[in-house]
Amino acid sequence: MGHLSSSLIVLGIVFFLGINTSCSHNASSGSEAIIVDTLGGQYERVILDYFGDTAVKTMQYQQDSLNYLEIKYHATGEKYIEGWVAEGQRTGEWFSWYPNGVLWSYGEYIDGKRNGYSEAYYENGTIRIEQHYFEGVPDKKWMFYSEAGEPILEIVYDKGEKVSETRY
Repeated sequence: MGHLSSSLIVLGIVFFLGINTSCSHNASSGSEAIIVDTLGGQYERVILDYFGDTAVKTMQYQQDSLNYLEIKYHATGEKYIEGWVAEGQRTGEWFSWYPNGVLWSYGEYIDGKRNGYSEAYYENGTIRIEQHYFEGVPDKKWMFYSEAGEPILEIVYDKGEKVSETRY
């Protein structure tokens, strides 16, 4: 059996355990984790956080406790957030989605801080905001749009300091 087949079987078991556990949980809040070892020293961890009758599932595909791919799911099963964690901090590209599957936001991180281009969308898929960060602070031009896609506000920053603001 190949590594991919083994991984898919393990992922299937993890998914089944996650569904089974979330369906049988009656507490009003809290969390629990299921850890499954895979080949090659990596492991998969499923964390279920409960908020009343709603369970939010987080999948972590880990190399160790500080470096992993994190994927969170809405209670409906749709993907909610996805991105890498390195040394315990967000790094690289991160994405989030509305429960209907439409992209909600995209952003880039370095050492846990937003850095570079970022954008957010309305639930109908129209761009809401285009923004830039430099080491966690607003930078460059930020554009805000109406739900119809029309520009409504432009703010220009220089490494956290507001330079100008224009309303449309």
